[in-house]
This record gives sequence, C-alpha cells and structure tokens, in this order.
Amino acid sequence: MKISELRGAVCGASIADLWMGGWFESADNQPRFYASLWAYYVEIAGSFLAIRARKYTGEATLSFVSEIPRDPDLEDDMTFTTMSIGEMRLRHPESENRIHRVVLWGASESDEGVECQAARIELSPREALFFDPSFYFGIRLGGNDDQDEWIEHSAPWRKEALVLE
Repeated sequence: MKISELRGAVCGASIADLWMGGWFESADNQPRFYASLWAYYVEIAGSFLAIRARKYTGEATLSFVSEIPRDPDLEDDMTFTTMSIGEMRLRHPESENRIHRVVLWGASESDEGVECQAARIELSPREALFFDPSFYFGIRLGGNDDQDEWIEHSAPWRKEALVLE
C-alpha cells in the first residue's frame, strides 16, 4: 500500500470501532480471554486498518484487510475470538470519531503496507490513539501521554514524522 492510498482512505474518515484479536482457553472449567497485543484493527467504512507489529523489530505495518484474520499460531485448545475495545478506548464511542490526521514516524512503503516506528491517529487535539510497536509484547495502545513518553525515550533512533491530513 502506498502512503497516498492510506491518506486517502483514513483522513476525514470515521472510526466505527476498534478491535483486537485473541483467544479463549479453558482451565479448571473457567474460560479465560487472552488478548493478542500483536495487532489492532481500526474499523473504517466496512473494512479494517490493520496495525500489526513486525515481531521484535520495534516497527509496525499498516494495511487494509476485509476481516480480522485468525491467529495461525493458536493451539488446539485455544479458540480464536475478537473483541471490540472501542467503548473502552474511544472517548466518545457513539459519536462520529472522525480522523483529523495521522502521524507516522519513519514511514516507508513496502509490499505488505506502510511501515513505521509508531503511529498516531488523531481524532481531536485532545484525543488520539497512539500505537507503539517498540513494546516487547506487541503494540502498546495509548494516548497523548504514551506518545510523549515514546518521543522522550526514542530520541536516539526515532526517525522523522510524516503527517497525513
């Protein structure tokens, strides 16, 4: 995917929901949900902007998918599932949640999509979704404070930010 295609698809679009994958596993007759932090899915106009960690590289790949893919590494006793986290993470989950701008640090194009060191989806100056793939266990999803912390700690290796509006 080209950066221009990403800009055209997301800038001005509305987020319908925010999703993550995971699995259920039963132990002692008590089902338990385990979240996979390796990818998040931003639902926009009937498709999903996948933000996936490139395992242990500290970078992510952004691409569009038509459905949330099943984790191929699940074992037989694990049941794949998805979970909506929009109501937990979006400040106003029932409102329009229009994307005003997207900021990508170290953005480049590849056959898999748009790669970056971190991504910020800004809904308003006070509300943003910040995706930090330098987190060891996948992608840390946060907001403005998490971005500020990442900016501070990534200074030695952080690349220039590209703003999509």
